[in-house]
Amino acid sequence: ALPELRARAREQGRGDAELRAWLLEGRGMARLGRAEEAERATLHARTLLSTERTRNRVYSLHLALTEGAAQKAAGRYPEAMRVFEEAARDARESGIVLLELEARLGLGSAELAAGSASGRDRLETLANEAEFRGAHRIAREARALIREDRPSPGVNG
Repeated sequence: ALPELRARAREQGRGDAELRAWLLEGRGMARLGRAEEAERATLHARTLLSTERTRNRVYSLHLALTEGAAQKAAGRYPEAMRVFEEAARDARESGIVLLELEARLGLGSAELAAGSASGRDRLETLANEAEFRGAHRIAREARALIREDRPSPGVNG
């Protein structure tokens, strides 16, 4: 379905829709642990984002989340953590709370996968804050990761 959606968006000159489809595919492939496909989708999304017609802060942050997820799926945890940290900071500075929480979720997930003790603490803090802010899905995912607390390269990137 995504290849057809991308093709239709391209035909209609809807770079934003094509970009969203690549981002969705990248995140999905990362969640499945299919790093090579996630990285390919991320590259396509980055190329589209570099064009003037689709450039904006929200898409840039979504691209960063997709890139972090792809890095995590490939087992490149330090790079994934760097990307998620930058995305969280950029989202916070831009006042985009949900994307900041998403980036922190990715960061905590990458830290757990890397065996870092700080991941669990980060996710516990995030779960409480997300619940308080009404971001219940993020809170649930953070708590699920804490319960699992085992490395899983493609989960929730």
